Amino acid sequence: MTSNRLRQYRESLPIWGITGLAAFLFLWQLGSSSFFIDEVSSMILASEPFGRLLPRLRMAENSPAGYFVLLHLWKGLLGSDAEWVARLPSALAGIALIPGVWRLGTLVDGKRVGYIAALLTAVSPLVLQYAQQARPYMPAMLALTFAAIAALEAERLQSWTWSIAGAGACVVALSLHYAALAVVAPLCAWVLLRRAMDLPMRLVYCVVPATAWLAWLPLALMQRSDHPGSQLGENGTFTRGHAVRVLGAPFDDRYTIEVGLLKIVAAAAILGAIAWAALRSRRSDHSALRLMLAMVLVPLAAVSVASALLGIEIMNSRYITFATPFLLVILGSAVMRLPSPAALASLGALLAIGIVGVAGSHSREGFYPDTRGAINEISAQWRPGDVVLTDSTLGVRFPLDYYARQNLPARAPVLSSAEPAAQQALLTGPRVWIVREEQPSAPSSAALPLGYRTGWVRRFPASPDLTLTLALPRP
Repeated sequence: MTSNRLRQYRESLPIWGITGLAAFLFLWQLGSSSFFIDEVSSMILASEPFGRLLPRLRMAENSPAGYFVLLHLWKGLLGSDAEWVARLPSALAGIALIPGVWRLGTLVDGKRVGYIAALLTAVSPLVLQYAQQARPYMPAMLALTFAAIAALEAERLQSWTWSIAGAGACVVALSLHYAALAVVAPLCAWVLLRRAMDLPMRLVYCVVPATAWLAWLPLALMQRSDHPGSQLGENGTFTRGHAVRVLGAPFDDRYTIEVGLLKIVAAAAILGAIAWAALRSRRSDHSALRLMLAMVLVPLAAVSVASALLGIEIMNSRYITFATPFLLVILGSAVMRLPSPAALASLGALLAIGIVGVAGSHSREGFYPDTRGAINEISAQWRPGDVVLTDSTLGVRFPLDYYARQNLPARAPVLSSAEPAAQQALLTGPRVWIVREEQPSAPSSAALPLGYRTGWVRRFPASPDLTLTLALPRP
């Protein structure tokens, strides 16, 4: 008995080591970056009383209420709006994802595949991005991974416990994000076709999530009616570059838009792994691999068809987030079937690509625009009568307004340069704080209000294109 326990302990060391690596990467600098625009939406919703959360959710989001209710409770429990506090649940879900992917890979194709998939998950720039974002993506990814594990265990053990747990995990995922349906649907279809499982067990696994989806459907339709154009714009159009980023989603990062050689190599490797898995899964004893393929191909097809044929601007790695664990299991399985030298070279190359992306995401240039830093600088030198002007994009303006409401005096004017109110505010000749996005080479006196001169200019290391200018009235 002691010998068996010792062996099990030794066998578990690698996965706990990989989990420790992920914990370091996901928790390091968790609160260093300002909130991203979508995180601000999460924080505003989570700050609403329960009675007003759903009405506000209808106007502000295209997601169900699950995550925002959890964030509301979490913020109330810890009593803080700090960035690291809001992001901690996602980071913990990301850490828990590592042993989850290991177990899933082990069930699909053995322990070595589980280890490879877990290691690739730990150094995935995409996983890091959503493990450090106060949004529902990472908790939903964890729930879907557990749902897939539960489906495989329910069939293997003929277990009602696993079947009910899997159904519950699907409900959680669908309550966190509507796009989880693209993974839950093929998962439930696979379960229904598993004749080795009792029919009542299969029905419970699938009917419970279907009921949850129908319960959220009215809210989804109302949200779609209230803001039908709420898409990603130019960041979600069907282009060659976006297709590469979607296909190579596990290796996509948060700090580069350009598609370089590393992303092309990653996308090619994943495409090759999918093709190999499609050929191998034709054998009758590879039903688990067929499940992984279905949970990858359906989201890929949904995003591609919606973008290319329907004009819905969602061609973005964000919407492949939920398929990422299953992509990495397929990739790990493909790597393991290569001859040893090729397998080691392929794994080394993939790890190197992931590490480069993770290192870039953890660099200051990889942070979100430093709107918190800009407002803190203004707050430290604020005088009664000061005015804040900005002509920045919504990605800067929305977080800027959030931090201004937190740190500047009540009713401090934060105005768009184009607003009539801005011109009215300048009539008294106040000091003006100008926040704008511009290239570092741009002249510091560009676009000053008429009759003003530059007092000083500051740029922020985390976002060198974000500029804070103090404009003073000319004598």
